Amino acid sequence: MAYGARFGWRCRVIGTTVRLRLSGGLVAVAVDARPATRAHWNLLRGRIHAPLLLLPGEQRQAVFLADASNQPLIRSAVPPGCALLTAPAELPLPPSVVVGGRVRWIAAPDPNQNGLPSVNALLSAISREMEPRSAG
Repeated sequence: MAYGARFGWRCRVIGTTVRLRLSGGLVAVAVDARPATRAHWNLLRGRIHAPLLLLPGEQRQAVFLADASNQPLIRSAVPPGCALLTAPAELPLPPSVVVGGRVRWIAAPDPNQNGLPSVNALLSAISREMEPRSAG
């Protein structure tokens, strides 16, 4: 996939890995795959499409892509168990093969969507899924 041409993302290829360079307002939020999947469905219910990667390995980390342009980035809003990744971090994108296996999209970016979701909306959705659930 030509991520640069389709989405304007800064990418480079190193061996079997396509690397996305986080820059400008492009940020990522890494979280355990289970709450990430639930947060993703909640975002979709609100008609917000958020690209979501699944990184291979024992930890089963999922990584959302988001836009932090024109909004304050408040690191204290990042829920426990999540990591906010900003420039100059890089992420592997499909069809990359990394230690542990293939990187894949849980929800691929949609070229028909107008940009990425705001990081604040994304963090809010993830926070709701990270809160303890009451029994019953």
